[in-house]
Amino acid sequence: YLQGREVIANSIKQFQSDINESLKLEINYAMTNTTNALMIQSLFLTLSFTLVIIVLLIFYKFFMIPIKNYTISLKNNHSNNEKHDLNPEGSMELRLLADKFNILYDELITANNAKSEFLATMSHEIRTPMNAIVWITQIAKKYDTDPEKIDNYLSKIDISSKVLLNIINDVLDMS
Repeated sequence: YLQGREVIANSIKQFQSDINESLKLEINYAMTNTTNALMIQSLFLTLSFTLVIIVLLIFYKFFMIPIKNYTISLKNNHSNNEKHDLNPEGSMELRLLADKFNILYDELITANNAKSEFLATMSHEIRTPMNAIVWITQIAKKYDTDPEKIDNYLSKIDISSKVLLNIINDVLDMS
């Protein structure tokens, strides 16, 4: 019995030793695979962060910096009353925007100058006959009682009124 028991106990010990060795090998294999998977995930994470940073840098360079420069340029030129020429930079869309802005701004300045010239001319053209009407009317009221002079004054008032009316009609027709 003792001999059989020892054979069985030795067999069980050998079996446990073999199982433990097998388990150690499996654990080492699993740890190696886990470490490899962790390294691959870390590599993909690092690569993802790098790509995100590159995309953000490209966005910043081609969109944010040009828009910031446009804003600063417009702000500085507006306060200095200088010409607003934007340097086309950044993405193609922003360069097109800057080019179009420069063209439209030049057209705006031209239109504003034409408006100012028109108003100055119209102011002069309207005031001249109006001043003649007022001045001649005052002279006729205060100083002259001669019917011939009054008739002359009235004809000048009539001519000036018609000129003024024609100017006003032309302005209204043009608008």
